[in-house]
Formats: sequence, C-alpha cells, structure tokens
Amino acid sequence: MFFIICPFCETRVEIPAAAVGPDRSDLFNVTSCDGCGLSFDYDDEEVTEGGASPVSGEQP
Repeated sequence: MFFIICPFCETRVEIPAAAVGPDRSDLFNVTSCDGCGLSFDYDDEEVTEGGASPVSGEQP
C-alpha cells in the first residue's frame, strides 16, 4: 500500500500502486482526500510505502 498525507487535514490518503513509479498509468499526481474532500497534487517524493505514517505514527 502506498499513501501520502493530505496537506490540508493531515489525513492519510491511499494511492494505488498503478499510480506510483515510472510506469504509472496516470501522468499527473493528483488525488482527493476522503477526510476533507479537497483535491491536491503531490510529488513522487511524498509517497510513502506501507508502515507508520511519518506525521502521526498511525498504523495502517
């Protein structure tokens, strides 16, 4: 599982594996947050794979 942290509400947002890496299916890194409902873009460097959230330490 891949995720990023929403820059607005700091909720963990899951990113599909097909949206990560050089062979991703979508050319743009844009997603929406289930917590606050806002859409935002992100950089590849912001994507984290599994484990604890770097912001809150929350487990998946």
